[in-house]
Parts: sequence; C-alpha cells; structure tokens
Amino acid sequence: MLKRKAILKGAVKDAQGVLYLDHVAEPGERLFSAVDDLGLEGIVAKPADSPYRRGRASGWLKIKTPHGRQVDAERAKWNEH
Repeated sequence: MLKRKAILKGAVKDAQGVLYLDHVAEPGERLFSAVDDLGLEGIVAKPADSPYRRGRASGWLKIKTPHGRQVDAERAKWNEH
C-alpha cells in the first residue's frame, strides 16, 4: 500500500459520508461502473507516482457519475437561496 494511502485510510476512518477504497492499480472502468451502480457521486483518481500537493492540481481527476451531476445541480439550487 502506498504511504499516503495508509495515512488517508487513518484520516477518514470515522468520517461521515466518506468511503475509503484500497488502491486500484488497474484501469478504473469497473470501479466506476460499481460506484455508478451503487448510486454514488463518483470517484477521484490520480497517477500513483505523482506527489501529493495541496489545493487543486492538474493530476487529480474528479469523475462524476450521473448521480454526482444530479447532486451538483441540487447543491446549485440550494446555494441560490
């Protein structure tokens, strides 16, 4: 397991609404499909060998399911009020 994944696993262990998944070294199409089937918002991916940097970084990808896009639309409506 990568060192940062071990740190992340400990950090989110008791977090509400956060699901930790072990490292997926193969293409993530099956993982994405499973996330979609469960009605979850999406997945976050990055190259395993890229360093962690604070803030937004171009190496991180937020890949949303149709459920995630719906969640964002609902948040936008809520934030209008």
